Amino acid sequence: MAVRFPSIFNYSTENLQSKFDYLKHEIKSSDKELLSFPQYFGYSLDKRICPRHKCLVKLGLSLPLHEMLTPNDDEFAMKFLYAECVSDRMMRSKMDSAQYKSEEAKVLAHGIPEDLLSSS
Repeated sequence: MAVRFPSIFNYSTENLQSKFDYLKHEIKSSDKELLSFPQYFGYSLDKRICPRHKCLVKLGLSLPLHEMLTPNDDEFAMKFLYAECVSDRMMRSKMDSAQYKSEEAKVLAHGIPEDLLSSS
């Protein structure tokens, strides 16, 4: 791991432990995946890892760590949020716009929910 990501030695044990705990308990990723992408530890837990993971969970998606973390914010939004919104809007366009069948349809018809875009 240190060979593939030598700057891991620059991080505090608390920083590494919190990211490792999130990886094991929330993402439920394998040790093998972590060994193949040790750069995971270089990303911010609060600003990148957690928000993206929560967003993907809400979308019902599970991705390898490198696919979840390496795209910049614009690429991530276009690939996952925009594509999901467009797909849902196309499906919902057949519905009567004045009568939404569910709260989810109403939210999707009016854009991406704020909670998907927030980092908390």
